[in-house]
Amino acid sequence: MKTLSLKKICVVMSQIPDSTSPRFFGQLDVLQQMGYFLRIVSLESFPANKYLFWDSKLAEQSISLRQSKRQIPRAILTLLLLGIIAPLRSFRTFGTMLKMLFYFKDRKAVIKNYLQAGMLVNHHIIDKEIGHLHTHCERNALRTSYLASLLTGLNTSCLALPGEIFEPDFLLLKSALLNCSFIFTLSEYEKKFILEEVFEGIDLLPNIFCFLNGIDLEKFKFVLSPDSKEPYLFVTTAYLSKKKGLDTVLCALRELKNQGFVFEYRVIGDGHERENLEEMTKTLGLENEVIFTGIKARYEIPKLLEKADLFLLAPRILKNGEQDSMPLGIKEAMATGVPVVATDCGAVRELIESGETGLLVSMDDVLAFAAACKSLLTDHELRNQIILKARLQIEGVYDIHKQAQIFNDYINNHELPL
Repeated sequence: MKTLSLKKICVVMSQIPDSTSPRFFGQLDVLQQMGYFLRIVSLESFPANKYLFWDSKLAEQSISLRQSKRQIPRAILTLLLLGIIAPLRSFRTFGTMLKMLFYFKDRKAVIKNYLQAGMLVNHHIIDKEIGHLHTHCERNALRTSYLASLLTGLNTSCLALPGEIFEPDFLLLKSALLNCSFIFTLSEYEKKFILEEVFEGIDLLPNIFCFLNGIDLEKFKFVLSPDSKEPYLFVTTAYLSKKKGLDTVLCALRELKNQGFVFEYRVIGDGHERENLEEMTKTLGLENEVIFTGIKARYEIPKLLEKADLFLLAPRILKNGEQDSMPLGIKEAMATGVPVVATDCGAVRELIESGETGLLVSMDDVLAFAAACKSLLTDHELRNQIILKARLQIEGVYDIHKQAQIFNDYINNHELPL
């Protein structure tokens, strides 16, 4: 059996994240330092100025496959030529695309994915001698990589993103997932979910590896601050969606205000729930305490956290099953020395041991959330213990360089059949 070198990887994404997604850029930077060549492919347009978001070398290796009138004929010609050169592969790929048209409601997007697979083969697999296709598990990116893999025989892998795997129609991507040589998850909770919900009853499975999303500790200075004093500063950094549970946080803060606590709460981030949360803030009479700052530059976040007394987040599982994973903001707060109050939801319990590295309460329990905040503000011994243990937890498990090395060792120790 031959072994495939994964040093040349094509990373396929539906859209390149902007500067509000630091995990992506940090991971790519570390992999580049380890000697990987990364061809970044976006199915949509880049941010206005991609050089603002990652280093120039990586930006030069990044390409958009957004279709234009000039590119579509080239994609069709590539697919026709592949039909002559490799008729069995081409026929199988076309048949798979037809099945996708039956299963998925976004049929126009499926056809677009098929054409983009042809463009991917033409531009960035044949021309650039890419050895492996990796995708972030959003449906368009995964379908495109799957079809390109069927056309070329290249091995694929994917990173299962919590924003996708907990959606109701994730099971429709089972064939594309089974085609992968590797599936990476961001928590053991997600790994278990995929094994039980997606691959139940299937014997021959891809390698499933839990890749704990790390952070760059050099950018987050640990500060063991003296005992907190009023007015307290509370902070949340997050995309503002229902699954983050910030309505629970606001109600808990109303309870703290009723008990006489004086504080300021900064909500750093943006999202489709922002307007509702701002209205709720007024309804609760917290407009003098709560500040919605919008998105901040990533270099500002460590300094903002250093001043905070608590980091607050109340993730929940929505009725349709959608939920969060391990929020990056919690890790950054733990690294900086800010004690965390959060809800016991999904993979959060893997990151936080309640009473040891933070405090966890039941989902949507406003009174329990307020009581946990009060404990960390008034019980100084508990507070200092949690701050120290939380930092050690991040240093020992979630350092981005350690996780990158674990990833590299795992890849090097596993053979992929050509």
